[in-house]
Amino acid sequence: AVLTETIALKPADAALLLDSNLSVAQMVAVLNANAGGFVAVEAVSVTKVMRLSGLLDRVDALFCNLDEARALLADITLSSPQAAEQLALLGPQYISITNGAGNAVLLAKEKLIEKMPNRANVKTTNGAGDCYTAAVLYHLLSNADPQSAMDAGLGAAFQRLESRR
Repeated sequence: AVLTETIALKPADAALLLDSNLSVAQMVAVLNANAGGFVAVEAVSVTKVMRLSGLLDRVDALFCNLDEARALLADITLSSPQAAEQLALLGPQYISITNGAGNAVLLAKEKLIEKMPNRANVKTTNGAGDCYTAAVLYHLLSNADPQSAMDAGLGAAFQRLESRR
């Protein structure tokens, strides 16, 4: 009931960010209520990303790490660029794949950007992926170029990694 009420209050021009902690039924309900609106999804975990199977054609942006992308595609041999290109065939126009201290990839409307994050003096990893996702998504929705969006995301994650709080 709460989810339905929340959906009904959503402004028509709002973008939604879901995560795969939601059940498949909940994600379908949100996608149905937001038909035609911008939807981004954060994968959350290798196990929970499987809830997105069959739904990616209704998602505009997917944020995941390399392990989650490989699980969703059932291919542990894929590199980040290969995984992004295969995921794009399933529907999302924006795909971001991170790999810890390894390369990050953003495939934005068929333009592939790959960048190594700056080395951080890591104090915590809690929330670093959320900071990355929020910054990239904000910039993409603000019509920034994909390189600027990725730079902003990596910068936000870097700041979180080096934060004590």
